[in-house]
Amino acid sequence: MNHAPLPVFLLLAIALGCDENNSSKYSSYEPSARPELNPEPAGTNPPGAFSNDINATAGFSTQIPAQKKPVEAPPKPVISPVAVGTPTVNVPKTVVETPVQPEPKYASLAAAELQMLADKGDAQACWMLGLRFELGNGVATNAVTAYQWVALAAARSGGVHRSLMQKDEDRLASRLTAEQIKQARKPALDFVLKRTEARKVAADKGDVEAMFALGMQLFLGEGIAVDKTKAAARLSQAAEHGHAGAAALLGRMYLNGDTVTKDLELGYRLLEHAATHGNALARADIAEAPKSMTPAQLAEASETARALLAKKVALLEAATAKADSAAKFKLGLMFYLGTEIPKDLPSAAGWFEKAGEQGHAEAPALLAGMFFSGEGVKKSFAETYKWHGIAKARGNPTATANQNEVVKLLTAEEKTATDKEIAAWLAAHPKQK
Repeated sequence: MNHAPLPVFLLLAIALGCDENNSSKYSSYEPSARPELNPEPAGTNPPGAFSNDINATAGFSTQIPAQKKPVEAPPKPVISPVAVGTPTVNVPKTVVETPVQPEPKYASLAAAELQMLADKGDAQACWMLGLRFELGNGVATNAVTAYQWVALAAARSGGVHRSLMQKDEDRLASRLTAEQIKQARKPALDFVLKRTEARKVAADKGDVEAMFALGMQLFLGEGIAVDKTKAAARLSQAAEHGHAGAAALLGRMYLNGDTVTKDLELGYRLLEHAATHGNALARADIAEAPKSMTPAQLAEASETARALLAKKVALLEAATAKADSAAKFKLGLMFYLGTEIPKDLPSAAGWFEKAGEQGHAEAPALLAGMFFSGEGVKKSFAETYKWHGIAKARGNPTATANQNEVVKLLTAEEKTATDKEIAAWLAAHPKQK
């Protein structure tokens, strides 16, 4: 599938709803809204004492607050039925609005004020404080401390914010030694570790948002190693509970065979569910996916496609019923191959038999093959021998050799009985001109 050349992380953050400014239920992840999944340090000490001396002590601590017990989410179907025509009663009620606190003007805050916000877990304050230490703006210039704050800011952020902060993190890292980076990154790594563990605990207790958040973290490698196999498992958990964002990303993984075994039908089903629930990524992918899928694959994946193709099948069967043997054979092939219409092996066998009754030479041979392998019919070497014999009588040039091979699998009694069946069948169905 062709997609606009957006960076993968930006596309996922915007469409899946993992940006820190998106908080829609079951389609996004809002870090600040779930303290038990996003532990923040309480009353941390300023890292300003962290010197450029690689042997210096950071003087920075990170503590996880007491976790709330996650509410166990009841299982939800992937596609939930929607009530239609339910009467709505408008009941007047008083709405108490919580006043929205204006965002701090970070650039104008003093270093001490930024420190206070940073200690409360404000990622942007951490970032601004790091830039202050880089520039020596109101604090002593300290490249290591600057890196320490910016790394923590990136760890606490998501979406576009995280991407931009990581650029500063990488830029600052280029000025430090490996040991300085290792020490300065410790607060960020501790935070990520505790957040990851909190998410695992919540996800294992049935928290759907935690399942999705952990899946995204594993998929993108946010503070941990990328592990798409584990990511797919967590996203599958969330998708089974109806999470649209998880279904969208997992659907794309199945369409592309990304880590999971490629499965166009399953991928499309997941995307269709996500798109139905308003996921932007899924709406984009679902418009492209059918271009690489056969109608039969679409019918397998989508009830909408299946209903439409059922009308086509009904028309073909009605038109073919009174047609010649070639038309019946063609419809049998369509059912057998499952490219233009949904695959239906029993129907294919039926139409091959009808084509053979009118004199078609290839149809009985294909039917013989189906009996040999048990495709859509009960496996039978006697029936295989029979239909190769009918194909030979209809003029199929390869049927004689095939019948001579399969006869080796029959007893003398079976061969004698089947030869009589072939003669009776041919007498009852003379070849039509």
